[in-house]
Amino acid sequence: DADPIISGCVFRNNSSTKGGGMWNYQSFPVISECLFENNSSLYYYDNVGGGGGMQNRESSPTITGCTFLNNHGTFGSAISNKNSSNPTISRSKFIGNTDGSAIYNFSNSNPVITSCLISGNSFTPPYWFSATLAGGISNFGSSPTIINCTFSGNRTTTKGGGMYNENASPVIKNTIIWD
Repeated sequence: DADPIISGCVFRNNSSTKGGGMWNYQSFPVISECLFENNSSLYYYDNVGGGGGMQNRESSPTITGCTFLNNHGTFGSAISNKNSSNPTISRSKFIGNTDGSAIYNFSNSNPVITSCLISGNSFTPPYWFSATLAGGISNFGSSPTIINCTFSGNRTTTKGGGMYNENASPVIKNTIIWD
């Protein structure tokens, strides 16, 4: 278990099969005012990989005022939440992340996302890759709470540009989903 406090840091140009910029396992870090830029975690063979900016596995970080910009990752280009990870994400921006949903929630991972901008993210899979992922947020057996957020210009060549839900019941309040 690890519970670091991380503030005002830059995670740039890192890569890994799990969490290009940061990987959290059974931890509760507090992350504020950080930039996650151009990190990658491209792993198409199962959903173990992913999380270009960050992967959370059995972890529930508090993320405030962070920017996730131009990260690349299957199963979560910016953030991948897996196996009962329940982060609290507020006042953060997810812009221009590619190769997987900006935020990917899997297996009872139920983040609370408030006052965030999720814009210009995209998913265009290789021709042989059969997963369905949104450009914005994908939820598989997970039900996030999304309050006071704006989704705009998110794209996919599969289903759900802004959001894709499978066996999920997200709670969405006072949120704009457009274009």
